[in-house]
Amino acid sequence: MYSGIDVVDIERFSDRIEANAALMQRLFSADELNSCKGALPSLAARFCAKEAALKVLGQADVIARAACFGSGDGAGCAAEVSGLDDGAGVAGLNFRDIEVTSRPGQAPQMRLHGQVAAWARRLGLHSWRVSLAHDKVAMAQVWASGGPTEASRKVSSHDATLARYLLKPEADSHKYSRGVVRIIAGSQRFPGAGLLCVAGASHSGVGMIRLNAPERVENLVLAAHPQIVPDGPALTGTCDALVLGPGLDAQKADWEALAQLLENTPAVIDASALEPVCALIKEGKLRLHAHHILTPHEGELARCLNLFAGTNTDKTAGEIARKLADKADKPLGKFAAETSPALQRRIQGAQQLAALTGACVLAKGNRTVVVDAEAQVYLLPAATPWLATAGSGDVLAGLMGGLLALNVRAGAGSGGGVDAQGRGATVASAAALAPEIAQLAARLHALAGQLAAETTSPKAAEATAPKTTYATGPKSAGVVVTHPITAQEIAAAIPNAWALYASAAAN
Repeated sequence: MYSGIDVVDIERFSDRIEANAALMQRLFSADELNSCKGALPSLAARFCAKEAALKVLGQADVIARAACFGSGDGAGCAAEVSGLDDGAGVAGLNFRDIEVTSRPGQAPQMRLHGQVAAWARRLGLHSWRVSLAHDKVAMAQVWASGGPTEASRKVSSHDATLARYLLKPEADSHKYSRGVVRIIAGSQRFPGAGLLCVAGASHSGVGMIRLNAPERVENLVLAAHPQIVPDGPALTGTCDALVLGPGLDAQKADWEALAQLLENTPAVIDASALEPVCALIKEGKLRLHAHHILTPHEGELARCLNLFAGTNTDKTAGEIARKLADKADKPLGKFAAETSPALQRRIQGAQQLAALTGACVLAKGNRTVVVDAEAQVYLLPAATPWLATAGSGDVLAGLMGGLLALNVRAGAGSGGGVDAQGRGATVASAAALAPEIAQLAARLHALAGQLAAETTSPKAAEATAPKTTYATGPKSAGVVVTHPITAQEIAAAIPNAWALYASAAAN
């Protein structure tokens, strides 16, 4: 959390406004002027809020005093407002892009527009709050969550490649051109898994979400996400990608119908679907391909390999993988000397499962491993341990499935051998996309978890300063501390992770 405070003498503010009536129009939007009804104390408090917001944006110590932004629409304001306070400003921005409005009986609201909004998104700042007060002086304090803390420093150069899959809609885009993902998730026992999976997909940029789930799950999901299309048990209707497994009642599932759907549909296979799918493969009833992504955690990875090994022991994934070495021996290569024994076992297990199934495998852990169908290994950076919470994987599965559908549809829409059902180019593009989308989803998920878990605390020595600003980044802002988070909070942080990831990767 970042905070900025600003104070202004109301009489001095009034003198400046009376000396230049045009200044009012350049500082405040029409909505602000209407809500204040011309009351100078209220307007002075809003001016303070704008200055405080700029301090939150980290400019108090580097920008000329009291600049009021912009050529033509605000040029020269620095001289006219100079002396009101120790205000901050940034050339090229406009005070009216920071808008503070209020309604009777409601707390004041801060809204950002234009370049200020873009700047805030780039810094990962969100959930703005403001408090106003005025008597002889006007004062405002502004708070924002997020910010360029540990999370932004974890965006690497490799992410620039992955960020190209964060597709933005074009002017002529519609919901179908942005992809359709089908989610088969949730059960009477685990209804929340369906909700969390949909929450992840909702922030992926995909155009439509179809849901196959029991009525209880549908009702729960519709209450939170009314935009989804509930299909009940019917597997009809087109989709570009499928998410199968979170919270699923595997014993009640129609695996014959699901196997037929999986054969030709790019898919993320997670949680309760992993073992049944591996069993179908072992029995020769299903073939997976490079456009399928398996997402086991350590225990699920061990059980899947255990199933192929034909044993029922509690051996680790790595031990079972070594038993299968004669079937699919994939060396660790450069990772042999760089990783811990536990991580080496995860890599080996993921390589084995990819070789046995023909699918891309994302083996979840503090350092997530992605192995494509050709046994190429991608080792992701360490993520915050706070991601180890119930439902976190459901959010990841939904996010991954949505990103897969979005990009598969974009690939199919670019032309090239699509049949009447749109399957040809869809499957071909997904085969190449799968390892990239798996990495991207895991990185976004990790970044969202980091943002959700972070709070910036002011330094003790600064806490009593009369005009303390905790907004110029980690070194001057205080100590970055982390705290427990829920899966819902991870999902809610995905949009800010998306913006931060995309902008950091672009730079």
